[in-house]
Amino acid sequence: MDSDSLFVNQTELYEILCKFLTNIKKDGSERKTVDNYKRKAQMLETYRNDYLKNHRKMCELSDFDHVYFKKGCFETAQEVYLNIKENIDKTIELKRRRYNHHQATGLSSSLTRNIVDRKKGRHNHNQVRRLAMKGPHNESIHSTWTEGPAC
Repeated sequence: MDSDSLFVNQTELYEILCKFLTNIKKDGSERKTVDNYKRKAQMLETYRNDYLKNHRKMCELSDFDHVYFKKGCFETAQEVYLNIKENIDKTIELKRRRYNHHQATGLSSSLTRNIVDRKKGRHNHNQVRRLAMKGPHNESIHSTWTEGPAC
């Protein structure tokens, strides 16, 4: 493979990375799952490995006068890769944190999602607290604590 065909290949991989970033940013909440983003992370690493392999070949085969080196194509692709990786890592961390929070409070994400004040984009914290104080049969946990356990 000559340097010009490698350059074309690198350009195609770069365009794939750019489209990958655009698609991740457009993902709806139903697609932002930990499993889905783990798959995306694996795909991203595959693209990166292909790009790195081709970059090494470019370094071996061509002069550093080639447009690939003059335009800083590797650095530009690396920037896009890091942006995607950061986006994926943040999404996975956020989903894990939310899952752990819901496990600790006993609230499901659908309950807390319904509590969001859509106009302001904030949680109604009083309503969250009231739901957290409800038992499995929608009875107040507070009354169980003050009156003693039911026999």
